[in-house]
Amino acid sequence: MTADIVQATVAKDLSIIVKGYTSSLARLRTAVTSTDADEVYIALGDLIEWLSRLENDPRVSSDADVQAVGFARDRAHHQWASVVSTDAQGVSTWRPASLLPAPDNPRLASAKKQPTYESRLEAKPILEVFDPSSR
Repeated sequence: MTADIVQATVAKDLSIIVKGYTSSLARLRTAVTSTDADEVYIALGDLIEWLSRLENDPRVSSDADVQAVGFARDRAHHQWASVVSTDAQGVSTWRPASLLPAPDNPRLASAKKQPTYESRLEAKPILEVFDPSSR
């Protein structure tokens, strides 16, 4: 006797994704006030992963800043790169694209996103893109 296999897909409501994003943003706000670069890296990695889930929404994916963060997410996720650096004043900023590793897989090159990253985020405080009130 063979058992039938039943498969089901469980999709989370958008409100849960947004909750994950806002919780991660709160952790990033706290982390950037610390002197622990690892905490900033961890909080930012978490936040950009939640943002990547929201990228499927056309209202979100068309935003240039979201596309720029997508480039950073690709480098952080696929190459384990730290997309964060610290400037002379101790502010956590986006690492220059020229200092990030190239993707191992050419399919993940994000060539269209890199110029947007360079113009929108590079060397700017990381919190600004997620929290404009921090400017």
